[in-house]
Amino acid sequence: MIRLTQLAVAKRSVTVLVTIGLLLAGVFSWSQLKQELLPDIQFPYVVVITPLPGASAQDVSTQLTQPIERSIGNTARLTHVTSSSVNSLSIVVASFSYGTNIKETLSAVDSNVKALGLSSSSTIQSFDINAFPALIVAIRATGSTTPDQLNAIAATSIVP
Repeated sequence: MIRLTQLAVAKRSVTVLVTIGLLLAGVFSWSQLKQELLPDIQFPYVVVITPLPGASAQDVSTQLTQPIERSIGNTARLTHVTSSSVNSLSIVVASFSYGTNIKETLSAVDSNVKALGLSSSSTIQSFDINAFPALIVAIRATGSTTPDQLNAIAATSIVP
């Protein structure tokens, strides 16, 4: 190691040229990498949300949640089903193995749920990380600022 240090000090110009060459090679290699800044990530989860206005949690469970769970149960690559029944609302979350084609799975779950004929207001969606905004901003008025003034500030200053 001492000889390498003595060589680097004795041949400064060679050391600088080798360093610059390595730096340029690194920058060139980095520019050739094939990767995305924000890759398209799809989680293998499908959520079925079905309202039943005015129904108790027990009624929602027997009339909506259990039939939906049974209809989803025969979908390919299903690993786990979690459900929640509350007053007037059923939420069923189906987890699938990684590598599952979410678009095909969504259409299969959609057709299975629609075949039950339970409610036309069912919402069936996958958990898509790209559907979320990159930035969420909240503003609050102070003093005598009106909501219209806040909207103007948001439209002219924050959105651009």
